[in-house]
Amino acid sequence: MKVALVSVGSRGDIQPYIALGRRLRACGHQVRVAGVDPYRGLVESAGLDFCSLGPMPGQFRKRAQDDGAKKRRDGSARFEGVLGRALFWGIFPHLLRPYLDRFVEACRGVDAVMYSRLALPVPHVAESMGVPCFEGFPVPHCSNGDFANPLYASWERLGDWAVRASYTVEWQLTHQLSYGTMARFRRWLGLGPVGRRRLREHADEHLAGTLYGYSEHVLPRPSSWSQEKVAVTGYWFDDGEASDWEPPASLEAFLARGAGRTICVGFGSMKPHRPGRLLEMFERALERLDLQAVVLAGSGGFERCGSKRMMVLEGAPHSWLFPKVEAVVHHGGAGTTAAALKAGCPAVVVPFAFDQPFWGQRLARLGVAAGPIHEREVTVQKLVEALGAVTGDVQMRRRAQAVGARLAAEDGVGQAVAALERWCREGEGRGGGLGRRPVRRAA
Repeated sequence: MKVALVSVGSRGDIQPYIALGRRLRACGHQVRVAGVDPYRGLVESAGLDFCSLGPMPGQFRKRAQDDGAKKRRDGSARFEGVLGRALFWGIFPHLLRPYLDRFVEACRGVDAVMYSRLALPVPHVAESMGVPCFEGFPVPHCSNGDFANPLYASWERLGDWAVRASYTVEWQLTHQLSYGTMARFRRWLGLGPVGRRRLREHADEHLAGTLYGYSEHVLPRPSSWSQEKVAVTGYWFDDGEASDWEPPASLEAFLARGAGRTICVGFGSMKPHRPGRLLEMFERALERLDLQAVVLAGSGGFERCGSKRMMVLEGAPHSWLFPKVEAVVHHGGAGTTAAALKAGCPAVVVPFAFDQPFWGQRLARLGVAAGPIHEREVTVQKLVEALGAVTGDVQMRRRAQAVGARLAAEDGVGQAVAALERWCREGEGRGGGLGRRPVRRAA
C-alpha cells in the first residue's frame, strides 16, 4: 500500500508522522511524508520520501503579527478564545492558496492519505482521487461531554453546555472561514459544490477514520466516540529519534556536575515575548533552589549564556535528555508532554496558547505536574514554588514514573498502523476504497 502522511505545522506536528512512517515502511508499505520545508532534513534522515508543502510557518507568523499582534499589549498574536481562533482561521486559508497544488502532488498516486489538523486541502484532494482519507492527530477534537475542546480548555468551568459547544464553535470557525478558499479549490479539482449547511455531513461521509496519537492513561476515551471510526492508539513515539545523535562532551559534563539537581527548560516552537527576561527569572529561581538547567533554545530566541547554572543548547532529543533530568519545564505541546511523561519526569507547564493550557491542567490533575503558569504570568516566586514542588515531592515523582511505565508498555505506533490497515481493508471490501479517478495535474 502506498500511503501519504501530510502534516502542516511545527516539529511537534510532523514528528509523530515520522514515527508512523517508519513503522509503515517496516511493515512493507511505501510512505511519502509531506511537510513544510524546514523539516525536509528531519524526514529524509529517517529514510522517508519527502514532499514539500512550502515555507508556510514563517509566512504565517509574519502575517499573524501584521494582522493581529498590534492589537495586543505584549506585541504577539496568541489566537486564544473565540476572537483569537477567528483571527487564526481568518488568516490561515489565505496563506494556503499559493501552495494548494503541492497538496495535490503530495497525494498523487497513493492508496490512502492521512492528514494533520491544519492540512485542510487534503480531504478534498483525497475525494477527487477516490482514495480513503484519515485524520491523524495528537490532540482530540471529536465532540464529547467529558472534556472541552483542548483549544478552549477554560470553557470546562462553564458547565456541560460549554464543553459540547466548544467543539461546535471550533469546527464552524475552521470550515466557515475557510469555505471560500476550499470551495474554489474544489472547483479546480473538478468536484461539485458543498453547501455551507452540509459541510459537516459531507466531511463525515468522506472520512474513513480518525486516529488519535495519545494515551488513554493520560486522557480517558469518551464513551460517546464511535468504536468503528475513532481509535485512541497511544502516543506515536519515534524510537529512532536519538539513534544517530551524539551528545556534546560539555553537555555530559554539565549533567554529571549537577547529578540530581538538573532540570530541562524548553518551549519548542513557542517564542516568549521577552526571552532574556524569562531566562533571568529562571536563573534567580535556580539560584534559590540550588538547581541547574539545560535550556533547549528551539524557536524561543534564547541566546547562549555563560551562566554556571544554565547551559543553552540548540536542541537535543527528548528521549535522550529527559530521563537524565529531575523535571522538565515546557510549554505543554502534545509531543513534549508525551515525551516528559514517558521519561517519568514531573513537569512545570508554562503554556502560551492553543491546546497547551489543556495539557497543563491535565498533568496537574494526574498529580504529575505543578499547576500551569501561563507564560505572561511567570514570576520568580511562582517558579521557585513550582520547581520546588516538582523536584522535592517524592510522591509526585513516583506517580510520574508510574505513568511513564504504562506509556512505555504501549505500542501506539503499532496500534495506529493496525487500525489504518484494517480500515483500508474494510473500505476495499465495501467497494468504497481504492478505485482512483483522475485528478487535475498541478500547474
